[in-house]
Amino acid sequence: MPDLRYPIGPFVPDSTPTPQSRGLHIAQIEGMPVRMRRLVTDLSPEQLDTPTGMAAGPYASLSITSRTAT
Repeated sequence: MPDLRYPIGPFVPDSTPTPQSRGLHIAQIEGMPVRMRRLVTDLSPEQLDTPTGMAAGPYASLSITSRTAT
């Protein structure tokens, strides 16, 4: 069974960060709210509350917040 604490693998820090790589990471973080809104916009409240094997509460509250945010 996979370790659910690391769904995409453990964090591996960049050993030689550059201004360009930092800019890329910042852009990815900045774009995350928009991507999350797009992913959950068509889900019903029942789907948002479906357990995923991890605590579902944070996901549901994020989704509701994303739906109401402008």
